[in-house]
This record gives sequence, structure tokens and C-alpha cells, in this order.
Amino acid sequence: MNATEMYNLEKQNSAENHKNVTAGAMVGHVISNLSINQNKIRQISIFHKDIDISFTNYLNELAQNEQKYIENLSIKLISENEIIPTTTEEFLENTMLKESGSLKYEQSTTKISELIQDFDTQLMFIIRAIVLAKNEQKYGLELLLKKLYSFMKRQITTLQFQINNDVSQGLEEE
Repeated sequence: MNATEMYNLEKQNSAENHKNVTAGAMVGHVISNLSINQNKIRQISIFHKDIDISFTNYLNELAQNEQKYIENLSIKLISENEIIPTTTEEFLENTMLKESGSLKYEQSTTKISELIQDFDTQLMFIIRAIVLAKNEQKYGLELLLKKLYSFMKRQITTLQFQINNDVSQGLEEE
């Protein structure tokens, strides 16, 4: 099989995994969400007129940590013989997060509120992926997803406090 045929087969297998909702498919959504979220974090970090330098450093570290999760989740999926999204097209197909060039012109509170909502949206996929990984006995993947869950919850708390909100203010109930 040539590279194009192999990729077409991968896309067919991915569609089947999404139809049957596997842990691998759900983690593909998690990876895609993380990838898009990283772009938004960088956008906010670069266009930070009313954000202090220590918060900019926090955002840069946050993007780096998300990259580590993307890499670790990808490695876990590959070790489980699962398919991972690797192209911008795949990330956009598998994410629920929205990007906008106009976000960079918003006030910091609006930017941070959007990040909080994005983390909350990502939790929905992470929770589903944890359950599926456990059911499929993919315990290494389950453990990594639980760590990511805790990481996301911590970011929500940090960002909520940054804009003087209670931890759950403006979030959907679990």
C-alpha cells in the first residue's frame, strides 16, 4: 500500500471508531481540542495589552504543558494501536472549540472567560474518554487522562481567580 492508500484506510478506521465511540476516538477529540486551545492561548499571550508579564509567562507555560499532554496522549494512543489526529484539517474536524481573529482585540476579562469556557468544554471530552478507556481496559491512557482532568480543573480555578470569579461562575453544572 502506498502512503495515500494507508492514509485513506486510516480515515476509514477513524470514522468507524467515531461511529462506535471508542476511547481512541474520544482522545482524538481531546488532542484536537488541546491543539486549538494552544493557538488561543498563544494569541492571548501575544496580544496582551492589559495583562501583566507574570500572567503572560503563565500562559506561555500553560501552552507548553498542553503540548506535553498532546505528545503523551499521542504516544499512548499509538502504543494502543489507535489513530491520532495530526493535521490541521483533522484538528478542526474533531474540536468543539472555536477560534476568532477578533479575540486578540477583546479585553483581558473576555479573553480569559473564553479560555475558561474552553477548558470546561474540554473536560466534557476528557471525562468521556476516561470512562471509555477504563471500559476498554486501557489503564495507562485512563491514568494520563485523569491527570489531564486535574490539570484542566486547576487551570479553570487559576483563570477564574484571575478575573475575580468564583471557581464555578459561568460554567455548566457537571
